[in-house]
Amino acid sequence: MVTNAQHEQNTKAILTGVLQDLAMQLFAEAQKLAPSKSGALKRSGTFKLEKNNIVISYSEPYAFTLHEGEVKGAVIGDPGRFPWKADTREHVRRVGSGRVVNVRRHTKTYKPYYKPTKSAGGWKAINYQAASNREGTKWVQKAWDNVRRNQPRDLRNVLPRILIITA
Repeated sequence: MVTNAQHEQNTKAILTGVLQDLAMQLFAEAQKLAPSKSGALKRSGTFKLEKNNIVISYSEPYAFTLHEGEVKGAVIGDPGRFPWKADTREHVRRVGSGRVVNVRRHTKTYKPYYKPTKSAGGWKAINYQAASNREGTKWVQKAWDNVRRNQPRDLRNVLPRILIITA
């Protein structure tokens, strides 16, 4: 006959095994989905069990911002920064037809939130407000969605849908 203490101990061992298995699956899937330019982010990843929680950590300083996203740049209505203006010197320009034209000195005023930016192909006006809103990649949450989806229905029903992500 099994006592309550033995039953509780057996249940705890089973739950710990299930949690450990989920942690390994989640970490493997998160590593697969993690953005990787240099590989530093993936190398900084670790996982552990703390009480009844799976803790996945990435020690690179940019990891949280990359996961959750951020808003950079100026605030809408920021006085004195918009619209951008560019003083253009007198110069000659070759137009699409191949003809050369003289351009007089002038001041170009860009539309609100557009900023002249030099790129590999020349100068472009980029919408600074739109370009500065970066959504996170949320690779750990996507990994959890994949892992959770593959669990048996009874287990899936008791697992949380959304993870708690902290910095």
